[in-house]
Amino acid sequence: MNSPTIVNVFWDTGGQIVASEYGGVQGVPALFKRTLLAELLTLSGAAGAKQVIKKYAREVVSLPFPEGLFDLDTRNDYEQFQKLITDNHLCI
Repeated sequence: MNSPTIVNVFWDTGGQIVASEYGGVQGVPALFKRTLLAELLTLSGAAGAKQVIKKYAREVVSLPFPEGLFDLDTRNDYEQFQKLITDNHLCI
């Protein structure tokens, strides 16, 4: 059986927000109902959509996404990730 995708969960549950969950935290990638678009468009800063996810935490449907623990925003992040994989003989 295939794992559910974020899109499948979004359509199947009808939730306001379907967010990825990793390390005990809900975050992006996430899908939001159109009713939240105006609020999302006003966001700025590094927290971004996580602000909206936290605000509506009781309405969020979570989808396990353990790969989300790796946040690769910079070349240094990528190099550290590569080192982790190599040093620990991981296959991702």
